[in-house]
Amino acid sequence: MPIWAAPNAKFPQSSMEHEILAAGLESLEHDRERRDRAEAKLFQLRADRRATADDRLNIDMTLVGCAQRRGDHREALQRLTRFSPKAGTDAYAAKLQLKATSHYQLGRYAKAAQEFDQLLAADTGTSNDLIAAMRAMAAEIELRTGPYSWPIRLLTASFASWSVRVAADAMAQFRLCYRRAHHELSDAVPLRATGPFS
Repeated sequence: MPIWAAPNAKFPQSSMEHEILAAGLESLEHDRERRDRAEAKLFQLRADRRATADDRLNIDMTLVGCAQRRGDHREALQRLTRFSPKAGTDAYAAKLQLKATSHYQLGRYAKAAQEFDQLLAADTGTSNDLIAAMRAMAAEIELRTGPYSWPIRLLTASFASWSVRVAADAMAQFRLCYRRAHHELSDAVPLRATGPFS
C-alpha cells in the first residue's frame, strides 16, 4: 500500500520507501529551498530503477502536492494526468480530491464541484474522511443544489441547526460524566443528561 494512503501504517520497510517518506516530509517544510530540494529528490527517486509501481504512485501524488503548495495548480493538474489509479481505490479517490482542489484554486468552481460529486458518487470503498462524513450525514440536513463546492452546499440553515443540537447534546453528556466522576455516584443512581435536546 502506498505510504500516502496509509498514514497510520508501520514505518516503511524498504530503504526506497524510507527515502520517499523523508523527501515527502521535507516537501511539507515552510522553507521554500528545502521544499525545492525535496521535490528534486522525489524526481530522482522516481527515475530510480528500484522504485516499484506503488513507489512511483506515491511519488507522483507527493509531486502533485508539491505543485499545489507552490500555488502552481495548472502544473498540479498536468501532473495528475500522468497517472491513472484503478477506480475504487484510495488512490483514485485521492486523485479526484486533488483535482477538485486545484480546479477550485484556479476559480473553476463548477469543475471542482463536478470532481467532488464524482468523488462522492463513486463506490471507492475508501477511508477518506470527507466521503465518509458526507455519506453518513444526518437525513435532516438539506444540501443546496447547483454547481457549488461541498462546503457551500453543506453550509445551510438545517446544517447549522443540526450542529447546535449535536453540540448541546455533547455538552449535556460531558456534564453528566463530570457529575458522575466528581460526585462519585454509583451506577445504581440513575442520571440523565439535562440539555435542551435530551
